[in-house]
Amino acid sequence: MKGSIPRTLFFLIVLLHVAPVMSGHPAQSEMVHPSRILPSESAVPQIKLELFSDAMDGFNLTIVLRGYEMGPPNLVGSTGSSSVSGHAHLYINDVKVQRVYGRYVHLPRRLFVDGVNKLSVSLNDHDHQTWQLKSGEDVMAILLIDPRKTKFIKSHYSTSKIL
Repeated sequence: MKGSIPRTLFFLIVLLHVAPVMSGHPAQSEMVHPSRILPSESAVPQIKLELFSDAMDGFNLTIVLRGYEMGPPNLVGSTGSSSVSGHAHLYINDVKVQRVYGRYVHLPRRLFVDGVNKLSVSLNDHDHQTWQLKSGEDVMAILLIDPRKTKFIKSHYSTSKIL
């Protein structure tokens, strides 16, 4: 039995390091980005997430926005709009999956674990700072979903929801 605890500990450490890759999630190597308070002259962007089952695999996400101009850095701001602009960051279970420049995103089933998952989308400027309300809350929306269920959306939240 001597030496079995260190070997077990070694395998546990290795498993913890490779688990994000094995689960289909990218390893969290992204640095945490600071927040940026919305300019006082800007309207508060509104965000709502809509999620639909995809007939082939996973889900289709629609990011509904008002008062926010979302797109790549070379295109956003060119309309002369007074809206706050930037892109979004999409997270599943607090792991950043990707940057988003448009309102429609396909999410393969492999990105989700069995059971309840947290899907969140934050609005960010092109320096990757998360837009923040004066109250200190980041501008974002969250869905709790269980992909095994027919009614997969369990809960939804938005810091500035669209009614």
